[in-house]
Amino acid sequence: MEKIVGYTVADATTKNFDSGKHVVNFKIAENRSVPDGEGGFKQLTRFFECAYWASTAIAPHLTKGKLVVVEGVVGVRAYINTHNSEAIGVLTFNVQSIRMYGGGHKANGENEPVQIPPSEEAPF
Repeated sequence: MEKIVGYTVADATTKNFDSGKHVVNFKIAENRSVPDGEGGFKQLTRFFECAYWASTAIAPHLTKGKLVVVEGVVGVRAYINTHNSEAIGVLTFNVQSIRMYGGGHKANGENEPVQIPPSEEAPF
């Protein structure tokens, strides 16, 4: 299992399936400093499309700009852009647990960490 620390780049969305399953989708940006080869550092940003299958109750709290720590499994999705035939790769993250910290649109003004229990029904 991997851990990623990043900021949400948009408000989370939910999707309900006819089977009764539901998923919370959100995207996070992870910033890292890496050596630039000239004695300094440059910032590298990776974006992850995240899916959380345990409960949709977390969705209203996952707002743009929220600092989150997610644990789960990294994957990749690839496809061909039909407009220009360019190959596209997308980093995905199947989230098993989420911890949230300050930032984002504060509904209640709190900055307390919120931890959601690990998913026991994740489909992976």
